[in-house]
Amino acid sequence: MNIKDILVQVDNTQACTHRLNVVRNLADKFDSHVTGMYISPPIHIPAYTGVAVPTLAVAALQEHQEDLEKEARSVFDKMTDAWERKISWNYEENEIASAIIAASGTHDLVVLGQYDNNDDNDINVGVVDRVAIECGRPVLVIPHDPSNKASDAGAGKRVIVAWNGKRESIRAIHDAMPFLNNAESVNIVSVSQPGYDELPGAEIAEHIARHGINVEAENLTNKGGSVGEILLDCGKRYGADMIVMGAYGHTRFREMVLGGATRHVLKKANIPIFMSH
Repeated sequence: MNIKDILVQVDNTQACTHRLNVVRNLADKFDSHVTGMYISPPIHIPAYTGVAVPTLAVAALQEHQEDLEKEARSVFDKMTDAWERKISWNYEENEIASAIIAASGTHDLVVLGQYDNNDDNDINVGVVDRVAIECGRPVLVIPHDPSNKASDAGAGKRVIVAWNGKRESIRAIHDAMPFLNNAESVNIVSVSQPGYDELPGAEIAEHIARHGINVEAENLTNKGGSVGEILLDCGKRYGADMIVMGAYGHTRFREMVLGGATRHVLKKANIPIFMSH
């Protein structure tokens, strides 16, 4: 797969400019078309208020949402004005995750921001979870910490791949091949219980090496900690600037939700996370 069509969510968060910097460098690396997508969620007036909401109040809310879109579009236009490639803008009034899922099918990569509950402008709670599981395309999640400039030059120089041999893990590796082919180093990391002496990632490492990629495999022992935390610690040890992993989920209340290790990595990571389901 070549990454020739990138969809990036544009919003009013503080981290959006950092996200766009990453996308610019990825687009330069892969010679990609970039579509910026801004979504205004529907205005819901709860029925339990018991009172009629004045038309002027609703109009004021709509005008505020339009102003937010114009503000985000202005940032996007200023940042992309010097980009020497085709750029598109997509504005929709819809539920955020649903709109991104619907648009993702015509793109090779979906770029989202990590949710930041300390940013009052971040209304994307739960968006990454749904999109990663439902969109059918690889998702790259950019950390919200704007002080983390390590990935501004383009994520994927030093990559760790979380491997457990399951379908999601296999899908993630093959979706990430454009990144792995450009990486300086790739480390296949598996996590096993104490006493397990095999190297689960050996065969997939051999497969990746046949593509001319510099790759090593390592098996880490879980001595009772969180698998997600073990992966993040491993990333720090290798100086990684990207983690590739499957977006694992389980069914709860008739909906697919992300598993614990995936949620932990998404919440705590300060480097980009490449995920496929």
